[in-house]
Amino acid sequence: MTYKIPFMYMLVIGAVTVFAVPVLAAAVITSQLDIGERGGDVTEVQAFLAQDFTLYPEGLVTGYFGSLTQAAVQRYQCREGIVCSGTPATTGYGRVGPSTAAHLNVDLGVTGGTGGPSFDRSAPIMNPETVVTTSNSATIAWTTNESARSRVMYGTTWPFLYASAPSASDTSLDAVQSVTISGLSSHTAYFYVRESIDASGNIMWSSAKTFVTP
Repeated sequence: MTYKIPFMYMLVIGAVTVFAVPVLAAAVITSQLDIGERGGDVTEVQAFLAQDFTLYPEGLVTGYFGSLTQAAVQRYQCREGIVCSGTPATTGYGRVGPSTAAHLNVDLGVTGGTGGPSFDRSAPIMNPETVVTTSNSATIAWTTNESARSRVMYGTTWPFLYASAPSASDTSLDAVQSVTISGLSSHTAYFYVRESIDASGNIMWSSAKTFVTP
């Protein structure tokens, strides 16, 4: 039996048949997606990106998040001003995190109004911090414009990898952030970067700064 699939063409790679679909996806993206993920959300993302040859020239809709899909997501993130450098682990570049999913859902036309869910697309705004040091600790405090959980990554050299750098956290979801780093060496210069994450998972990082323990 032959099935006619409107607005699709089939591509056979070995024994696997995949579909390239130049039609608009319309489901809500609800999952965070990274290399190796499978399922309906991956299919929806691929179908949407496949509409734009400049984003996803391969146009393959397989339901599997591989390197081609990751590259397409990166092009989309750059175009939308979400993120355009780093790695999936450090900045979310190349993965569908909360901010990217929110952008996709808006472009898919499934957010807002009465029919779709509401997504917070804005990362917290971090106000300037205060730093109080002792010979073996530092307390870094700041406020945000919305409730957030916060973290401070630090090290004695710069740059450092956010994902693996030592860090201390304020796990309370509120607008007043206070992070104390202990176990420091005296008479030592430290680099640090602040991070605040709101309830929707939107992340804001500060620029790197330094403090010196007395």
